[in-house]
Amino acid sequence: MLDLDPYRAVSSQPAATRDLSLAARPARDDVELAERVRAALGAAAECVEEVRILSRTPAAELSPAGRERLGLRGEQENLLVRVVLRHPARSLARPEANALRDRVYAALHEGGESVWATTAT
Repeated sequence: MLDLDPYRAVSSQPAATRDLSLAARPARDDVELAERVRAALGAAAECVEEVRILSRTPAAELSPAGRERLGLRGEQENLLVRVVLRHPARSLARPEANALRDRVYAALHEGGESVWATTAT
């Protein structure tokens, strides 16, 4: 009970956890990222159980190859973000969870083009 949001039944379906390494401007917080995910996913946002920053690394602390791979610009930082996906009524197939992960990444990544490996559709 950490907020005043209306009660929502807890799903008994299995969670799909995805960790994302992305570029973002400094000072982004969990709430701001979650709002961006909710806006980007629309109705599919019901499948997002959690968005949480696990760690942040300033660009200056990354190797040049790491900055290039992430597409970091200027004073951005690298965020490691955990996204927990869980549909309220059914399990998510791996391709569906990965497609949601890709949409979340696109909504949160603020760097230039990055090297992103995903399954072919």
